[in-house]
This record gives sequence, structure tokens and C-alpha cells, in this order.
Amino acid sequence: MRTRSDYMNDRCTHREYYADVAAAAGVEFPPDHELVMRSRAALQAGDEHLNTIPLKTWDAWADTQRASMSRALKERGDFWSLAAGVCVAKEAAKQAAEIALPDLPICVKAMGCYCAGHARGTQAVDEPCDTRE
Repeated sequence: MRTRSDYMNDRCTHREYYADVAAAAGVEFPPDHELVMRSRAALQAGDEHLNTIPLKTWDAWADTQRASMSRALKERGDFWSLAAGVCVAKEAAKQAAEIALPDLPICVKAMGCYCAGHARGTQAVDEPCDTRE
């Protein structure tokens, strides 16, 4: 188990610490969850910190997991805050987004996609893109 002290003393990375908290709290996203799909699109656009997804979106989701995150953070010598919750949520979404799932759409226009199919108007706004990487 990685502790807050490990993280603060550079014995683990931000990513390792919050991944450990997410696992302990049971925070995970199904591969077709909207935040996973939006995270995939953000990562593919070069946004490694997922900051193109509005903070209020992360805040709202993190708050729903407060009880489980609080317990996992406390076990590590830390405490729940909205900031910590967002870090846990982003890490869990990032992990799910990084899993190679070729059957998932990369992006959807409603999430900021302007692929050729959507730009031409040949696909509905909520229809998955026709481009895959």
C-alpha cells in the first residue's frame, strides 16, 4: 500500500498513489462510461491531465464516491477533499481509457468531436465516429 508519506517523499508518483487509492476504494469505470470516452478523446488530443473535461464534471462524480474514497485515503494517512476525489476519479478514468478497446468510439461530436463523418453531417451527433486509431 502506498501512503501519503510515500507520495510526498517521492517514493511513488502522483499516478501510482492515486491509482492505489482508486483500487482500494473500488473506484473504476466501465469502458463505455461517458467519462471514459471523453477521457479517451482528451488523451488522444494530447491532454494528459484531462483538463479539457470541465472540473465541475469531475467534482460532481468524485462527490458521489466520497465515502469509499474517504476510507481509502484515511488508510493511507490522507483525507478526503474534492481535490483528492478529482485526482482519484481522473486516474480511474484514465486507466479505463488507456485500455485498448477497439470496439469503442474514440469520440462523439457531443463531446467535442469534429471528425470527417460528423463534419460532413453524415453521422448523427450522438453516433460514434467512423474513425478509429
